[in-house]
Amino acid sequence: MNKKYYLFYEKNDFRTFFETLCEKCSFLEKTFLSFLCGFAFFIFILFAVITILATDKLYACLLLSIVWLFLFPGLLLCSCWVEKSFWVMPCDTYVLRHGDCLVSQKTSYDEVKYIVVGNTEPAIVPRRTSSKWYHQKYGDYINAFSEKQKILFTMRYSESVTKILLDKCIHAERLDGEQYVMMCREETRTSEEIQRAEQKIVAQYQGHV
Repeated sequence: MNKKYYLFYEKNDFRTFFETLCEKCSFLEKTFLSFLCGFAFFIFILFAVITILATDKLYACLLLSIVWLFLFPGLLLCSCWVEKSFWVMPCDTYVLRHGDCLVSQKTSYDEVKYIVVGNTEPAIVPRRTSSKWYHQKYGDYINAFSEKQKILFTMRYSESVTKILLDKCIHAERLDGEQYVMMCREETRTSEEIQRAEQKIVAQYQGHV
């Protein structure tokens, strides 16, 4: 049976989410959570007062309870559910990736050209600006790229997972993060040089005409 590798959680349960949330928060995150808890308590008291003053207390209690549960525990659980939907499953001939807009995508092992490991941030995250945040919380990641440097999938780093990918991606090259960045810069520089040379040839040709 094929195994799912979750990008941001080791276990598929809500307890892991809240343990990680409480134990690995930065100072700003803990401040925000403290503010959120205080605000939730204030809204709870406000809703209780409104319920006491309401004409139909039962209806008001049910309605305001649903609103409160949706606003506070509901949003955290929704965030947990969305982030835990990011997983990768290596199959026999392809990798099944799930996460972006809750859509699954198949990637053939033949498409993988570069497997980037080491001190590497995740290239696929729920929020585009949060790669460093996830890297600090959950450690290193593996990023798989195509020959044209298109990101194909991301996985949590481990030597066993890296070995599985290298065994299946027979055309792939293993690189660390710095090597991949240097290679991309070199290819960009070469591409710019080729473009400048082409522009120079066109300019010379137009000059002769």
